[in-house]
Amino acid sequence: MIHVVPGCELAWKMIQAMDDWLGTMVGFQLNDQDRKTHVHFFHLGWAEASEHFGITTYCWGQLLRGLKIYVEEGVIIPHAQRN
Repeated sequence: MIHVVPGCELAWKMIQAMDDWLGTMVGFQLNDQDRKTHVHFFHLGWAEASEHFGITTYCWGQLLRGLKIYVEEGVIIPHAQRN
């Protein structure tokens, strides 16, 4: 982990991963707006917009969608049913 602000921010740098993930930074920022908590996710520092970058972007979107459904509805989407 490289950056933590309890209750607000969390970020870490990839030091063991696939080659194009090495050196990238993944994290979350939490912001209160209109009595709601907004979660801002980021994955920064890609060397280039490669094919793997596109696949990773899609996968992060699907994982975060599943997290949203779980938090809001309590539904866990089985792995086999994730698209």
